[in-house]
Amino acid sequence: MNTPIVPFLALLTLLSGSCTSKSGGVDGPGPAQTGADAKAPAPKVPALPKGMQRYEGYLEIDPFRYGKAVQAATVHTTDGKRIGIEMRYTAEHLKFVNKRVVVVGGMARSSSDPRAQAYTYFKVHALTLAPGEKPWPTPPTAVPAPPVVHSKAEIDKLPGAWGVAVGTVTYQVDPKSVRPDALTHVIEKAVLTLSDGFKLEKHLWHMTGVDSPDYVNGSTATMVFKYSPSWKDHPFSIMKFCHGEFPRCGQVKQPAILTLGHLVSGDYAVKERTKDLGRLRLISGKTLFVPAPKAAPSATVKKRFPFFTKHRGTYTVAWLRGIVPGHDVNTMAKNQMLARITLDGTHTFLLRMGQKGDTLEFHSTKGELQTWSVSRAFGRLPMITRKNH
Repeated sequence: MNTPIVPFLALLTLLSGSCTSKSGGVDGPGPAQTGADAKAPAPKVPALPKGMQRYEGYLEIDPFRYGKAVQAATVHTTDGKRIGIEMRYTAEHLKFVNKRVVVVGGMARSSSDPRAQAYTYFKVHALTLAPGEKPWPTPPTAVPAPPVVHSKAEIDKLPGAWGVAVGTVTYQVDPKSVRPDALTHVIEKAVLTLSDGFKLEKHLWHMTGVDSPDYVNGSTATMVFKYSPSWKDHPFSIMKFCHGEFPRCGQVKQPAILTLGHLVSGDYAVKERTKDLGRLRLISGKTLFVPAPKAAPSATVKKRFPFFTKHRGTYTVAWLRGIVPGHDVNTMAKNQMLARITLDGTHTFLLRMGQKGDTLEFHSTKGELQTWSVSRAFGRLPMITRKNH
């Protein structure tokens, strides 16, 4: 449905003139002038051809595609009209994106679908910058991100419909997924609170570990929304959600950051000197030990860890001062002490970065000849499967 944007010669005088109706739509003759003004009448502006309309407003392009690959170009007038000029934008529209424009054209088609009534679909005959608007020094090659907002007042000042809200998030867990022995639960909804207390909500239905570092109440999050003030009951359409502050949310893939919180959960290799004793899995406060075939730990090592006699157990992690689970592991120093980890409530160890910075290791809290090792390489250990479980 790409509509070419062609100069409309008969309207050049009108587009460059100053005759703009306050309500948008068809321009009519102004009031009669009297006194000194009557001596210098305004130049006569040709009337618009039958069926043509002229609008001035802010041209916005949807930040990403959604239903039926729609990524529309829309002109927002100052009196609240939304003139849909193209369902799927073209490179030509990028020359005018986020600029005040004048668009002249006529109705492309009508629809009885009530979902389409909020839009006026245009067949564009001419599209130019509005008087006084400066062009892009270099037109963008991609759709710019919507403005970032932190309050409802900033939302109300948006020139278009799209915005990127950044605030503090609270997660609501689906009560049906909560069980005492569950390793996972379902995040039902995220509630984003802006700086002035205004709230935005989005249903997620994300299944995650009970202690996942990605879903922490009070952390920062981002929501991309479309705002339609005239839709009184549901003015906000929340389109995208991202963890942290990410202005390009929904437009580009958010980079994955391996944090300490991610790293703690997973499988650890358990060894005595060079002898493989098995794998210890930590997930959501629960431990599971899978011994290696013919594993035979010494009496000293067997006494040191509770999982040799009881394969299932619990663990807790207490981060040391200045360390938070959201820290990027790449910012940690080699051999840096990170946290205390306690197995089954009685056996406490330190967690530290490895000598090469690519492992997480248990470290003794007391003076002893440490012939054992419990370490996790970053994503290199085979996961425990149902077969060897």
